[in-house]
Amino acid sequence: MNGCRGVECRETLDASSSRSLKNNHRRDVAMANDFDPYHRWLGIAPDQRPPDHYQLLGIPRFESDVEVIAGAADRQMAHVRSFQSGKHVGATQRLLNELAAARVCLLSPEQKAKYDTQLRAATGPAFSLRAEPPIAVRATPQSRRSSRQPRPNTFIWIGMIAGIITGIGATVLAVFLLSPRHGQLTVELSPADRAQATLEIDGIKQPVPTKGVLEFPLTRGPHKVVVKRPVHARFERTVEITPGQATLLKVALRPLARLTIEITGRRPENLKLFVDGEPQTMPANRLLVIPCEPGMHVIRADSPRGKFEKTVTVLPEQNFLVPVAILADSRLIGKWNGTVEIDQPAVQRRLDQAQSNPLLRAFVEQSLEVLRIGQLDIAVRDDGTYDLTMKIGPLTNSSSGRWAVTEEKGSRLTVELTPQQGPVEFRQFHFDGKDAFRTDLPKDLSGLGQFHCRRAKS
Repeated sequence: MNGCRGVECRETLDASSSRSLKNNHRRDVAMANDFDPYHRWLGIAPDQRPPDHYQLLGIPRFESDVEVIAGAADRQMAHVRSFQSGKHVGATQRLLNELAAARVCLLSPEQKAKYDTQLRAATGPAFSLRAEPPIAVRATPQSRRSSRQPRPNTFIWIGMIAGIITGIGATVLAVFLLSPRHGQLTVELSPADRAQATLEIDGIKQPVPTKGVLEFPLTRGPHKVVVKRPVHARFERTVEITPGQATLLKVALRPLARLTIEITGRRPENLKLFVDGEPQTMPANRLLVIPCEPGMHVIRADSPRGKFEKTVTVLPEQNFLVPVAILADSRLIGKWNGTVEIDQPAVQRRLDQAQSNPLLRAFVEQSLEVLRIGQLDIAVRDDGTYDLTMKIGPLTNSSSGRWAVTEEKGSRLTVELTPQQGPVEFRQFHFDGKDAFRTDLPKDLSGLGQFHCRRAKS
């Protein structure tokens, strides 16, 4: 059998291994020189370098439609991501970072305006708006071989050392290139809440399409997100972005309560309206709707003819109606004295019903005697205060507090009395002309008659 002796055989293997390493190195360098990610993946020819943001996204220069820009960026980034599992992962991540930077710039009105101005000012092909150099892989030229040829086993050791150094360098380079510079923020906002909604990230308005995913590439660190929509509470959050990671922000907009203020009666001149101390402008239809937080709110109206002030409590998502009447225009202002007018038919009906009940009949007869000497004195002032004294037989009931008109229909006036002590009472006054009104008796005596009051003579 043909063979070789030990030393000669080892020298032959060493030479063969050296030739194999050198051939592999030449093939790798040739493949690296032939690959152009701009041309292969995005179709940007070498004579169009360096590409601007619009070329990277594959859209016409100075495109202004934000949905076109966002859709092009998503399409280009999805296309480049499809090569991440291949052998050019470094170039993939570098190009994704450039596409993300282009997307952020062109979707920001301020950044886009500045960028377009610089782009229009460019006059030569060498002009570059890109801070980062284009992706390229350069091969190191081979050094000339020494005239003194080393032994074959020397090539093996040189190849091994070079391989180790190259591997370490490639690892460091891969870590640098593969380290992401941006994270992704996904904002989850329901289609119903997107109508008339505005979205701001770090004070810059972002597009809010009616449908689709809201994704934004952002740099490392905190970012302030604000979402606003009419008649809804302001949503504000600060999110922390980590490069290479996706962050989900769920936005739930809460409907505000509503405070509806209506000017009733004749509107005086120079009316000033305030809600919680803030001045308001009353529309011509005298109906003002104000979105507000649930809780207590103070409504105040001032005019040369009088004032109005009331504190109300509004529940979540409630539409609270507050009628505002300038008190100087109310026919109720003044001092009034009244006596009881007994409704004789009503009393007789009570007596007839009490025929079989002696106790009830005795109560009706006693009430009738008490009502004959009933008296009501009330002073109503234009500053919103009142004093009331009601005498029915030996009983006297006095109260003081604030009053406000809640409804006025023809000759009937509904007034809310808020005493300093005791429950709120709603009382109706039926006017007989300008200087007389009737109002019901207390609940226990209701139906037996009314107080008939006349304006007191000054």
